[in-house]
Amino acid sequence: MTSPENQKQQDLKNGCIGCLSVSAILALGVVACSALFSPKEQAVKEKADEWYDKISDNTCERVLKKQLRDPDSYRANSDFLTTEDTGTQKKLTWEFRAKNGFGGYNAGIAVCTVMKDSSSVSVSFENQ
Repeated sequence: MTSPENQKQQDLKNGCIGCLSVSAILALGVVACSALFSPKEQAVKEKADEWYDKISDNTCERVLKKQLRDPDSYRANSDFLTTEDTGTQKKLTWEFRAKNGFGGYNAGIAVCTVMKDSSSVSVSFENQ
């Protein structure tokens, strides 16, 4: 038999080991959960970064053509220039011509703005 003093020490020791075990299990659970969710969020961000880096004149032309009365009449008159690239916003500028509502041709300057946040990229357009 063990003495009451030894029993107290043993109970205290067992209690500490139990607390440490629970703490370790919780810590491992947090690490495991973060490992499960991080790759998915990281993949979305990487996809947005990749799309932003590869944004091209073709993407901006598609946006512009949707806004024209006669998309088939569109012609680019100059090279595409990246006039701004901050890493989260990119502006491409070029000259173009297209038919107006009366059948004549108008010349214009297009500015395509590409915005990127942490998970998506959007394109807007202004015709000057």
